[in-house]
Amino acid sequence: MDSKHTNKNYEKEFRKENEEVTKLYKILTRDIELIEENVKLKKQLDEQLKREKVVRNELRVIKDFNDRLFNYINQHYIKSEDKYDEEEIY
Repeated sequence: MDSKHTNKNYEKEFRKENEEVTKLYKILTRDIELIEENVKLKKQLDEQLKREKVVRNELRVIKDFNDRLFNYINQHYIKSEDKYDEEEIY
């Protein structure tokens, strides 16, 4: 009788340990999945940042071009206006 009782205790203990191990396994598995997901998201964010940097640089180039073009147009327009003003005087 003592042997049966001891076996049942071992079985209970084994089941309890098995449940704990299973819980830990599930937690660790979920943690690993979250880490993998975070790594993927970080890669996506890095790629997005690279694209944004490229776009920002392109916008700077366009802005610089526009500024130079407006300066040229303003200078040309001002020279033209001055020329017309001189012609009106004579």
